Amino acid sequence: MKILFDNGAANNYRIQSYSADSFTINNERITSGILISAKRLIPDWPPQTMADLATQHLETIIALEPEIVLFGTGKRLIFPDEMIISTITSRYIGVEFMDTGAACRSYNLLMSDNRKVVAALLLQGV
Repeated sequence: MKILFDNGAANNYRIQSYSADSFTINNERITSGILISAKRLIPDWPPQTMADLATQHLETIIALEPEIVLFGTGKRLIFPDEMIISTITSRYIGVEFMDTGAACRSYNLLMSDNRKVVAALLLQGV
């Protein structure tokens, strides 16, 4: 799906489109799970599925100092183990889990509003 947006945040990482097997970020096609914030793009984020997600994967996210983290869990919403949620919320960081398409759209909206947002996005047949 192609996403339309204004050019207000021209130097930031924006999700232009997503499909079942890739993301397009600032004209670059990426075929793996990613972490994305306005100023950082981390391709090849290790967990390939929500079942693979472990607390050690959260260290990179927390180091980015977000206000909120959006997890795109693939084609459908999957909730993680409670330890994942509490590791993030114990640091006073908001967290939301949603399908990857919704996470892509929400990330662009929050990023364009200058919020400190990080999206952790898995493909899994988006």
